[in-house]
Amino acid sequence: MAANQPLVPTQLTANAPSENTSGPESYWKLWHTLSVAALLIAAGLIGLLFPSSVHLLTWIITFVLLVLLAFIIGHGTTNKWNGLLIDERNKISLARFQMMLWIVIVLSAFLCVALINVRINPLNALAVNVPVELWALMGISTTSFLGSPVAMSVKRDQVTSNDTRYAARWSDMFMGEELANQGQLDVAKVQLFYFTIILAVAYIGALAFMFIKSSATINTFPSLNDGLVTLLGISHAGYLINKTVPRVGSTTAADDTTPADGQAGITPPPAQ
Repeated sequence: MAANQPLVPTQLTANAPSENTSGPESYWKLWHTLSVAALLIAAGLIGLLFPSSVHLLTWIITFVLLVLLAFIIGHGTTNKWNGLLIDERNKISLARFQMMLWIVIVLSAFLCVALINVRINPLNALAVNVPVELWALMGISTTSFLGSPVAMSVKRDQVTSNDTRYAARWSDMFMGEELANQGQLDVAKVQLFYFTIILAVAYIGALAFMFIKSSATINTFPSLNDGLVTLLGISHAGYLINKTVPRVGSTTAADDTTPADGQAGITPPPAQ
């Protein structure tokens, strides 16, 4: 019976899609969508409904809501709550961390200011002066975020990575990224982290003072010290340059036992 069955024209399916036609695995569920919508609506209502006497509280709640929004988006796309901080090497990235930190700080403040101004002067709600120093800071952070993978591409064959995003650790932000220094603390990363946290805390304090002090429309953001922005720029420059510098070090245990030049193949004579 099998011999009388017609042959299947398998050669006609050359243009059929490969086995993996669904693309990357999707972790996004209905509750992610509902949570994102609920957080955005909550942020808008809080800014519009809270009284002007609690501007600081309004901003703090808006800040927390945007942090939760980042967590939910990260979980919905990677199945990990810190997914927005994980880079293409499946490691938590310091560049992503500092970028997300400034995004949440600045956008939460801008959203809060816009909603406060809408209640008082709707026509000029977005007429808020952003200092040049703040634009420079955001530009530095964005350049570092975009330039980090470009700098690492110079020595792609020496860069370590994890097999899965579930192996990502917070300590990745401070450790070396190459075979020669993967188990060592990266000082350039540590100093960038220090500068970022110090400047972020200082600007959060300036924003808090702005919200406490204001009772009407807010027309300008607090400015940053030129010297601090310059120091942060130097720190980011050192961070990126450090990524391009080749490392000289032992990458395997066998390297520690390699004979010195001119000694290869020579064995000591037996003891008499």
